[in-house]
Amino acid sequence: MNYEKRFHQIQDFLSSHQRLLDTEVLEQYPKLPEQYLSWIDDLKALDDKELMALENELDFSAIRNTDYLAYLNQIKKLSELPQFEGQLDSIPSYLSARLTPKKKHEIQIIKKQMEDKNIKGFVDIGSGAGHLSSVLIDKNNKRSICIDLKSDYQEIGKKKLKKFAPDILERLEFINLEFNEKTKL
Repeated sequence: MNYEKRFHQIQDFLSSHQRLLDTEVLEQYPKLPEQYLSWIDDLKALDDKELMALENELDFSAIRNTDYLAYLNQIKKLSELPQFEGQLDSIPSYLSARLTPKKKHEIQIIKKQMEDKNIKGFVDIGSGAGHLSSVLIDKNNKRSICIDLKSDYQEIGKKKLKKFAPDILERLEFINLEFNEKTKL
């Protein structure tokens, strides 16, 4: 999947509904464009069960307004990611200690997606002990900057890598930092 293309499609989609995104809809109501008022009428006609099915199960079968239905289907299409198909590489035991099965699986998926990319290094925000970065730079010459607010997690990662994988530790830089929109690197 071309994620850059997908992000542009999402941006274009959201741009066409910028007015709804700029302010609270309830503050604009009932002075919304006719298109949205007809969508509201469609929602008003639904009972509680149909509303819950729409919201929780993305069941659009009760929607009658074709414009609104097309809008919902486009949102659904843009938010779906392809299921991974293929063989996942195992994580060496010295890098997978104390990882939950869910975290191991997430790291394996990310590693597989990064495998064929010509990337020399990356920034791992919210890295904790550096599990993800450690696996991604294992058995190659890539580098990573690991940023996390909790220095104690970083110290755990440094100790583990110093003991089991000092070559990986040499290519990781741990930065203790609260990362937000104002952070400068």
